[in-house]
Formats: sequence, structure tokens, C-alpha cells
Amino acid sequence: MKKEKKENKKAVPEQSGNSAALAQDFYTVNELAVVLRVNPQTVYRLERRGELKSYTIGHGGKAKRFRRCDIEAFLARCDQHNK
Repeated sequence: MKKEKKENKKAVPEQSGNSAALAQDFYTVNELAVVLRVNPQTVYRLERRGELKSYTIGHGGKAKRFRRCDIEAFLARCDQHNK
């Protein structure tokens, strides 16, 4: 018998255009990586450098979340820098 793969039923943000894809208030590292179309390690790197603000959730402090307004501010800075 062939085992069927379970579908990942997590809500994933849209992938069309960065600001249009920001439909929720908080994002995980993986969700944000999908929106920005980068590797999750890039999200961690941006956070570590202080370019992207994150919020630590839980007692262990390992769960990071990113607020939509902080992501939009980051994208606006990137857009100004590239002009």
C-alpha cells in the first residue's frame, strides 16, 4: 500500500507582491519567508542585524513573530534605499 502525504493545512500568505500579501497581523519566520520570497535563514539574518523587528513568544523564547506594521516599515526602508 502506498502512503499518501498529508497536506499542510496551515494558512500561507499570498505570494503576489509583498505589501498586498500582508493579510494577517503576525507572521512566523516561514510565513514571512514565503511572502518575501527568501530563505527562512534570510529572515533570521535580517532580524539578527536589527533590520527587521521581531517579537519573542513563549517561555523558551524560541518562537519569533513579526508584526505587519514592522514588515511594511522594513519594506518602505528597502524601497527608499533602492531609489
